[in-house]
Amino acid sequence: MANRRGLGKLLLGPAAVVIGLGVGPLVGTASATTPTVTLSPAPVGGPPGTLQNDQTITVSVGPNSTFTPGAGISILECADPGGSPSNLPSDETTCDGNTINNDSIIVGSDGSFSYGAYVIYALPSAALGEGSSGEPKCDATDACVLYVGQNQGDFSAPKVFSAPFFVGAPASTPESPLTIALPIGGAAILGLGGAVAYRRRSRKNVGDAPA
Repeated sequence: MANRRGLGKLLLGPAAVVIGLGVGPLVGTASATTPTVTLSPAPVGGPPGTLQNDQTITVSVGPNSTFTPGAGISILECADPGGSPSNLPSDETTCDGNTINNDSIIVGSDGSFSYGAYVIYALPSAALGEGSSGEPKCDATDACVLYVGQNQGDFSAPKVFSAPFFVGAPASTPESPLTIALPIGGAAILGLGGAVAYRRRSRKNVGDAPA
């Protein structure tokens, strides 16, 4: 009987180990899933797609276990030469600190957040006080990404990157119909005023004529 109990323990032992190993990797894989950065409107064309200089977009991340609930989030434009995963920034030196979000972004209880006022710039940007030889470059031929993370000064802190994109010139704005309509309207008013003045002069002349 003692031998059977011992054998039972031997059989249960490995089974318990196998079950433990089976659960462990599944939990680990789920927690290690990298959340996706969603840009709206999405870059056009591509990949990489194209956003426009001075375009305001929404940057959001769904529920995840990467970001710490209650933590602050920073968003920066960073160089990604060739739009390649192997060229993603390894520290903040290839990011533009002038492109950081202006408002606070706080991670929700489920790790998610959404920021609807992020402005995209073609870099270097004169609007940000940058010279034409500045770095990083982010334009119609030089790809970049958005760094989205809890501490841009420490890339070991929780972070993710958006898909690579280009930045094109803003679309030309067609001439407003109002600009064209105003002169025409003014001419019409002037014409009407002239007609009224002419009638008044005519009536005065008729009244002054001898009977």
